[in-house]
Amino acid sequence: MAKSKVLNYIFVTFLTILFGSLCSYLPYYYILPVALISMLLLFQINHKYFLILLLILGFVLFGRGFAHLGIEIGGLPLYITEVIIFVTVGMLLRDKLAGGSGTKYLKNIPLKKEFALFYLIGFVALVRGFIYHTPVLTLRHSALFYYSIFYFLMPVLFKDLRRIELLFKAVFVACIVITIASLLKVNFSINAYGRLGQASHLYLSLAVIVESFYLISVKRRLHKFFLTLIIMLQLLGILTGEQRAAWIALSMSLLFSLCLTVEAYNLKRQMRRVFLSVLLATVVLLSSLAIAMPRLFDGVKNEAVGTLFFTRIDNTPALNTRWRLAAWGDMLREIFKRPLFGWGFGKPFRSPTVEWLYEHLPEEGWIDPHNSHLNIAYKTGIIGLSVFLLIIIRFFVRTTRLLRRMRRDDKIKLYIMGLLACCVHILVLALFMVVLEGPYLGAFLWIAMGLILALENIYKRKDTETLE
Repeated sequence: MAKSKVLNYIFVTFLTILFGSLCSYLPYYYILPVALISMLLLFQINHKYFLILLLILGFVLFGRGFAHLGIEIGGLPLYITEVIIFVTVGMLLRDKLAGGSGTKYLKNIPLKKEFALFYLIGFVALVRGFIYHTPVLTLRHSALFYYSIFYFLMPVLFKDLRRIELLFKAVFVACIVITIASLLKVNFSINAYGRLGQASHLYLSLAVIVESFYLISVKRRLHKFFLTLIIMLQLLGILTGEQRAAWIALSMSLLFSLCLTVEAYNLKRQMRRVFLSVLLATVVLLSSLAIAMPRLFDGVKNEAVGTLFFTRIDNTPALNTRWRLAAWGDMLREIFKRPLFGWGFGKPFRSPTVEWLYEHLPEEGWIDPHNSHLNIAYKTGIIGLSVFLLIIIRFFVRTTRLLRRMRRDDKIKLYIMGLLACCVHILVLALFMVVLEGPYLGAFLWIAMGLILALENIYKRKDTETLE
C-alpha cells in the first residue's frame, strides 16, 4: 500500500477520535463542516470513501454521541447518518453527471424488484404520515428505508478486496479501543446523547463473528494465539455488558455459522473447531468470573436467570422481560386494527399496559417496543413486513447458493460467511431491541449486506478473468 494511503487511514482514525472528543466542548454543527471541508481540500482523500469510513469508525467508537449533530428539528435530534447518506449519494450523482462517469450504480445489484416494492410501501407510509400524523416524526420513522441505501452504496465504493480488508482492520482497531474501555469501565461521556462505546454489545459481537471466521485462515500460531485472546476479551466485554439480547443474538449467529458449514465449503472441520473454541472460551470466562470476581459473576447470573425464569423472579431483568412482552402484546393488538398497510409513519405508539412509563413524556411522546420487526409491521402493515422478510430471505438464499458454487478463494468465502452471520446477529437482536431504525445501529445490516454484494462481484470478476 502506498505511504500516502496509510497516512490517510491513520488520519481518518485520529480525526474520528478528535471529533468525538471535541463534541464534549463544542456543538457538533460547528465542527463538522470545517473539518470535512479542510480534510477534503488539503488531503485529497476519495471523498465518498472517506465519508463512509468516518461514519463507521465514529459509530463504533462513540455510538449515539458521535452520531448526534447537536441539532434538533421540532424537538427531535438530527443524526449524522442521514447527512452522510445524502452527501455521499449527492457526490456520486455529481461525479456521474459532471464527470461523465460510465459507472452503472445499479449494475450487479440483485433484488431490485423487491427493493422497488419495498420503497413503494415506504412511500405510501410516508405520504400517510404527512397527511394524518406529525411530519417530523414521519421522517424519523422512515429511517429504515433510507438506511437501506447502504445496500447499494457498498458495491459502488468497495470495488476491490484491499479496501474491504482495510475497512475491517479499521473497525478491528476501533473494537480494541471499545474492549479496553468496556473492561476498564471507562465512561467517557461525549455529550448529552451518548458516551464511548455506547452500543459496544453490537460492535463487539460483530467483531467476534468476523474474527472467528478470520481465525480459520490464520496460519501462524502466535497470531492465532493473540487473535484468540482478543476474542476472549471481547466475549468478556459482551458478557459484562448486561445485554441479554446480545448474548442470545451471538449464540444464534454462531449456531447459524456452524450450520452454514455443515454441507460443504471445505471449512466444516475448521469452523467446528472455532465454534467449540468460542464455546470453551465462554465456559472458561464464566468459571473465571465466578472465582476471581464473584460480584460480577452474580450480576451476569442474575441477568440470565431473571430472563429465563421471568415469571417466578422479581429482579430487574425479569421485570424488563415482562414489560417487553406487555408492550409487544399491545402493539400486536394495534397492528391487527390495521393489518394490511399499518398506521403509516409518524403515529406514536403508546402501550396502555405500561402507561405509567409515559408520565414524564409530552402528549405526543412514544416509547419503542424494543422489537424492530413488530415496529415495521406497526408502521407498514403485514405487507411491509412481508416484503422486508422477502428481501432478507431471498438475499440469504442466493448468497448461500453462491457459497456452494464457489470453487476457490477461501478468503472471500470466509468474509462472506462472516458477514452473513453478522446479518443473522442483527436480525435476531432486532427481535429484542430497536436496531433496524436506530440512528447509530440501523445502517449495519445494510452495510453488511452491501459488503457481501461487493465481495460477490470481486469473486465473479476474478473468476471471469481466470476463465479468459
